[in-house]
Amino acid sequence: MYESPPEHAEQLYASPYTEILWLRPEKIVWVIRRAAAFPDIATARDELTRRSTLLPVRDRSDQSLLLDLRLVRGRNDPQFEGLLDEVRKQVFLGFTRTAIVVRTEVGKLQIHRHRRESGVNIDVFRSVSEAVAALIGART
Repeated sequence: MYESPPEHAEQLYASPYTEILWLRPEKIVWVIRRAAAFPDIATARDELTRRSTLLPVRDRSDQSLLLDLRLVRGRNDPQFEGLLDEVRKQVFLGFTRTAIVVRTEVGKLQIHRHRRESGVNIDVFRSVSEAVAALIGART
């Protein structure tokens, strides 16, 4: 597998905060959160709203979502947590399976907490290769 996007990845969107790629053979939408921090909550809201509307909304039932958070520093302030609560289900709804890749064990714990609180089924990994293998394996 791979830890960075393969050559066949098609870029669907790019901003200073996010890149969205389509891995057609694997049927995976790969959302990479870049290292740039949101300067304020309004920018975060705008980016998260734009991102959720850009994710393919046609039949997602044969697609998986890979959210790669390794480059970004985690946040858990109340305003940002509230914003994530607003958009979480909209972003994850309908995908066959969702995997999130984080850099640290603390990040993994935070995603597990979000999963418990939201009820959204998410698998958490520290490696993109492991996440991709799990997403592909879920379809076979």
